[in-house]
Amino acid sequence: MLEVKIFRFNAKNDVLRYYKPYFFDSCHFMGVAELLCEIKKNDPYFDYDGCEFVKINGVVTALAARMDRVLARFGANLTIEPLSTKRATKDLLIDDSNFWAKFEPFSKFASKDDKAYYASLKPYFYAGFMSEFEPNFIGSSAIIFAKFLCEKYPDKKNQILALVDNSKFGVWIACGLENFIFEGATELANAISYVKSNLKGLLRKLPKIKDENALTKLNAKHDFKEFTIATYGEILPEIKTLKAKFITLESANLPCGFDLLGLNDDLAFKLASEILFESFDSGADFLLVSHEKAFYMFDTLSKEIEKFKGRKLNNFYILRESELIAIANKETTNSIKDHRLKVHLI
Repeated sequence: MLEVKIFRFNAKNDVLRYYKPYFFDSCHFMGVAELLCEIKKNDPYFDYDGCEFVKINGVVTALAARMDRVLARFGANLTIEPLSTKRATKDLLIDDSNFWAKFEPFSKFASKDDKAYYASLKPYFYAGFMSEFEPNFIGSSAIIFAKFLCEKYPDKKNQILALVDNSKFGVWIACGLENFIFEGATELANAISYVKSNLKGLLRKLPKIKDENALTKLNAKHDFKEFTIATYGEILPEIKTLKAKFITLESANLPCGFDLLGLNDDLAFKLASEILFESFDSGADFLLVSHEKAFYMFDTLSKEIEKFKGRKLNNFYILRESELIAIANKETTNSIKDHRLKVHLI
């Protein structure tokens, strides 16, 4: 059975947004467009006319995408939303004026055909998390467009690059979209690499991160049966064999913010606090992280994040994988003594 929940909202009449469920005994649709067409036949008030892209389970996906590939990635429970729920006007349609506002700085360099190419980059603008956390970000679409214009108008290259060369809002804070766009993430990665290679690198001092602790073999004498553990990063499979309840965070695909320190500290703290306080609010006993950058953000900078968020992390703490394994094995782990958020498990 295929279960589809579709975002419904009419800005003219509705106060609340909701998701309407649709059920199909089998999936006989060739693509996303055919699925939406079938729904429209039986629900004439549903509107998606003119849409070329939507978000499926949070991932920007073309209506032209094949249904077999969609199901292979997401399974048979699909949530379909507009590119931005906050900017929805009617069901899957949105007000895209914020996307076009980012085109304006480039307009003096762009022809009519160039503008049409920029229009095709809309999915990149709305993919990912950046517009939600940093509305002043130039946009992934603008970075791809800058590369396009530089290659087309090499004599104006420096002027074009200057439009995205901003440490707080430009290419320097751009992140990959591998987890946020169904196809085409490499196009952005190539554009970021191109633009950065043609700009002078920024001088900044990132905190020195020590080498990650060597992991010993899990030989559990403590199974954590009574614990609920939130996880961030790619956690070792053997840790998941413990009897604890593991929570996968909705913010799991967000970067921890470490690489943004010294560029846009507010953005770094916004991202870190989103992950950390979702963990705290989930009912987890602690947050388990898989790498030192995340530990630095969530533990070493925990007091700064508490101040930024205006909330306290009472009785909450962070563990590295190596520390969890040591505790499970009932071995001594001295690193816990240096935690800023005190570990009260042992």
